[in-house]
Amino acid sequence: AAAATGFGDPWRIETDLRRTALGRRTVLFPSGVAEALAGLAIYDAGMLLLIVGAIVFVRLQVFTAYHIPTRSMEPTLHGDRDDGDRILVNRLAGTPERWQIWVFEGWGTERKNYVKRCAGLPNERLRIREGDLYVNDELVRKDGDEYEALLTPLWSWDDVHARIAKGGARGDEYVDAFYDEHFDTWEKVSGTWDLHITEGYAAEAPAAGADAVLRWAGPLQNDLYDPETGERDDGYHDCPDLRVTAEVELADPAAQVTLRLTRGASSYEARLGSDGVEVIADGAVVAASTASALRPGRPSTVSFSQVDRVLRLDVDGALLRHDLPQPENPRLNATSAILGFRVHDGAARIRPILVERDVYYTPDLDNDDVVLGPHDFYMLGDTSENSHDSRRNGAVPPARLVGRPVFVVWPPARWRIPR
Repeated sequence: AAAATGFGDPWRIETDLRRTALGRRTVLFPSGVAEALAGLAIYDAGMLLLIVGAIVFVRLQVFTAYHIPTRSMEPTLHGDRDDGDRILVNRLAGTPERWQIWVFEGWGTERKNYVKRCAGLPNERLRIREGDLYVNDELVRKDGDEYEALLTPLWSWDDVHARIAKGGARGDEYVDAFYDEHFDTWEKVSGTWDLHITEGYAAEAPAAGADAVLRWAGPLQNDLYDPETGERDDGYHDCPDLRVTAEVELADPAAQVTLRLTRGASSYEARLGSDGVEVIADGAVVAASTASALRPGRPSTVSFSQVDRVLRLDVDGALLRHDLPQPENPRLNATSAILGFRVHDGAARIRPILVERDVYYTPDLDNDDVVLGPHDFYMLGDTSENSHDSRRNGAVPPARLVGRPVFVVWPPARWRIPR
């Protein structure tokens, strides 16, 4: 059997004939450990070295692993000295584009790897105001994948249930825990509201000329939210760039539901009814659609956002958009925000699904504009108040760039593509 196996292997036959012709040793049938090791060296060493060489080349020149030790990129990448994400980095990713995450080798004589998001590109003049990025005096408005990637959860309906279930609560204990968390998060300002553990908040038809109002309790700031505990690490800045997603159902054909966001003195509303939907900015209708009208008795998934001074209303996948004018002289810090729902002219049910905020950048200590050179990249952490980045240390040259993260490889529970 050994002979048949050996004679049927073209690679081994070629090796034996070549070595015999050169007068070198062959090991056709090893009779002991020493001869077995000699046979391994003769027949397999070249292939093993080739495999090891390929692994080393890929490891050093194409992909490398990196551990996230700090929280500067939360929640995009989880940082912890012991339990931080381990990411696979593509060293051949080319040149950074805006909003991409990159690993680089620090500044000056430092040889410590950092992972941040690229905010500024060569030859740009940057300014950070009200948490937003301005490039050459123009507000950068994120769209598509960048818009989605930089939204950070502040609260989730599903997380509430998951936390209570994980805590082992049952029966009345479960219901009490559910109510306690909702009453801490949502405030019944006016009208009669009934909270159901699966259906959400049901508002009775208010009296003529009155509204039933449900509002987010407390300030809306650039907090860091922990879905496991429901706790939020308090941010230091008001964050009016928000998106709220909810399930809305009209009980009466005449009923209307309004989602309201504010930014200081400015008010932005999404008015939803059976005759159509409208987007309203400071009292003026800026977008409308009759095709997206809500059907009484049938729930619709609605999301409404004001991010980068862009209003977006999505009703069951149909999008209305309006770009607000950018301020001529933006403030250093953003103004306060309010998030709420209003029901009028009938009864309706609202189940808040998700509340998210946009990334909030803080400027450098001097609050000055930053002018980048022809080869400079400006790197910022997503958790701006807890990030050692270009605001303090300056731009990053191409020679310092290591590569772009392509996958979170550890722990398995957090496998994902970072964006």
